[in-house]
Amino acid sequence: MIRVQSLTKHYKIFRRPTGLIHSLRSLVYREYEKIEAVKEISFTIGEGEFVGLIGPNGAGKTTTLKILSGILFPSSGTVDIDGFVPYEKKRKFLQRIAFINAQKSNLWWDLPARDSFLIHQAIYEIDNHDFKKRIQQLSAMLDVASFLTIPVRNLSLGERMKLEILLSLLHCPRIIFLDEPTIGLDFVSRRQIRKFLINYQATSRATIILTSHYFEDITDLCKRLIILVEGRPVVDEPLIRIQEEYKDYRIVRIRSDDSAQYKLQFHEQIVDENLEFTEFLLPAPRAMSFFHGHTNLELEIKPVSLEAIVKKHYEKHNIQNHHNRYDFDRS
Repeated sequence: MIRVQSLTKHYKIFRRPTGLIHSLRSLVYREYEKIEAVKEISFTIGEGEFVGLIGPNGAGKTTTLKILSGILFPSSGTVDIDGFVPYEKKRKFLQRIAFINAQKSNLWWDLPARDSFLIHQAIYEIDNHDFKKRIQQLSAMLDVASFLTIPVRNLSLGERMKLEILLSLLHCPRIIFLDEPTIGLDFVSRRQIRKFLINYQATSRATIILTSHYFEDITDLCKRLIILVEGRPVVDEPLIRIQEEYKDYRIVRIRSDDSAQYKLQFHEQIVDENLEFTEFLLPAPRAMSFFHGHTNLELEIKPVSLEAIVKKHYEKHNIQNHHNRYDFDRS
């Protein structure tokens, strides 16, 4: 069980304008900007849940995961994970979790992955029989058995990511934090990792929290979504309920050359626009009447995607420019 109550994380960064005068001035007087990465987050996640934590860049997703895993210390609020306080980093707690970040490798670059596995075995004191059994099972599920003896530097990004996941799961963690595990991977590799995670969670009943900017990952894997905007949770609902809210809507795509007058008429319904086309989110009857009443337009009607739904939530909660979010603090 994961319980988070009024979790907040802020920190200060020093910013100095360029130039010699500002360099000298900063030796005796510094101006800081206070960044509130996470603001009053509260939620509870039960055992065996697969939860998606999503939001735009800078929303506080990775910061939240780092606090939950004990990497960062919160500014205020409480976190309880199976009776443990993460930042205390007790050994029994660390044996229960895994943090997988595509941007940080735990594999030794010049060594085969199997050698890194041996280091992991020693750190977590994994029984030799269980260790070999886990490697055999996980390598078969991830289809990486042929890569275990190849130096990591010689593997593709997708192959390395699969081995990173294998390494992180060797000690049978009960709680898994996945921070954009499929970022930068090709479509086939992303699909393979999604298939593995579905099968792994079904058999292990592990509790998993996933951040991702790929909506295929979210729709295929997560039963529940927590949407963060500017460090605050604005939605915490089962995925099916979020989709149900827009089941009677459609996306109408109109070529940009023909869309000028409709941008004024349906300004608040715009979900995407570029030089090629503009997309509007409209009730299904209105969308169909629009289609039949404007046969001279080059338009298309599509089902509502999760991406469009999430984008509407972003707009509803007034996402501001990144630099306007900071509180200025002189100290």
